[in-house]
Amino acid sequence: MPPKKTRSSTRKIGRAAPPKSVVSDALRDAVDTLPETRLRALIVRYCESMADLRGALERECLVQGKDIVRYHANTESEDAEDDESLETEEGSDDDDTPTRNKKEKKFIAKADDELAPRFAKCEHCDEEFDVTNNEKGDCLWHTGMKENDYEADVWADHDPQCHGPYSDFEDDYEMASGFIWSCCDEEGNNPGCKSTKHKASVNLIVNKAPVIAPKRGQKRKVTQVTITVGEAQVVEKARCQRCRQRFNVYENKRTACLHHPGTKIPTDEDGFWDDHDEGVGGVISTLVDESEYEEGFVWSCCEKAISEEGCKKGKHVRVK
Repeated sequence: MPPKKTRSSTRKIGRAAPPKSVVSDALRDAVDTLPETRLRALIVRYCESMADLRGALERECLVQGKDIVRYHANTESEDAEDDESLETEEGSDDDDTPTRNKKEKKFIAKADDELAPRFAKCEHCDEEFDVTNNEKGDCLWHTGMKENDYEADVWADHDPQCHGPYSDFEDDYEMASGFIWSCCDEEGNNPGCKSTKHKASVNLIVNKAPVIAPKRGQKRKVTQVTITVGEAQVVEKARCQRCRQRFNVYENKRTACLHHPGTKIPTDEDGFWDDHDEGVGGVISTLVDESEYEEGFVWSCCEKAISEEGCKKGKHVRVK
C-alpha cells in the first residue's frame, strides 16, 4: 500500500515589512518648514549634549584635508591633465632606489590632517558638491557675464519704462534670447562653455603650506604667510572697470558690483538739447562725460539718469 501524501509543513516566508519610521509626519513637516537659522542652532545645541548625534554628523559632514580634490586657480590648468598633483621621479619595483613621492598633493588652505566641511557650494555654477568626489566635467559654467542683445527680436516691443529695465529679465527663461554670454556669444540659456571641476575656497590650490594654530600649551610661532594662488601672487585690492570702486579680490561675490551694462545716450526728455547748437557748443556725442551736460544723457540699458546707481549686479571686473 503506497504511503499517504502528506501536506508539506514548509511555509513560504514573505519579505519582511520595512521598519516603520520613528519620525512622525508632523515632525517631518516641522523640520521642512523650520527656518534654516533655527534648525542650525538646534543641531549645534543637541550636538553639545548628544555624543552619538555629534559623532554621526562628524562622520557624515567632515573630511580630512588630504582627501579633498584640489582645484587649480588657473582654469586653463584645470583643462589640462594631471593638474592636481606634482609629478616627481618614480622608481620601479626592481630598483634599489626608493620611490620618491609618486604624486605629491599640492597645498590648499587646510592641512592634510585638518578637518574641513565635506560639502561646499561651487563658486561657478552655485551647485552643492562633495569635495572628495569632484572630477573634471562635473561643473559646466560661463567665464563671462550675461549682456543685453538689444537687437534681439524679443526686445522689439519692450519699453523699459513700461515693462521694467532689461536687467530684470536676465534670469527669465522666456527672455533668454535677449541676452548673450560675453565669453562665447551664446544665448542666455546656454548651460556653459567651460567644463571643469567644482571650485570653492576649501579646495583651491595655494603655493604656501597652511599655518596651523598651535595646540593648547604650545607657543605660537609668529609668522607672516603671503598666500599666492596658482603661479602668481594675487593682488588683494583692485579697481573695478565697471563701477570704478576698489574691491577685495578675495571677497568678489556675484552681487558685489552694481553697474550699468549699457552706454550713455542722449535723451530728448524735458527738451534739454532743444537750444543746443553743435556748431557752437560741440557735437552732442562728444559731451557725454561733461558734468554740465549730464542731464542730457541716460543709460541705454535702463533709460535712467546718469547719476542713478547701476541697474545690474555682478562680480567686479579688475581693470587690466
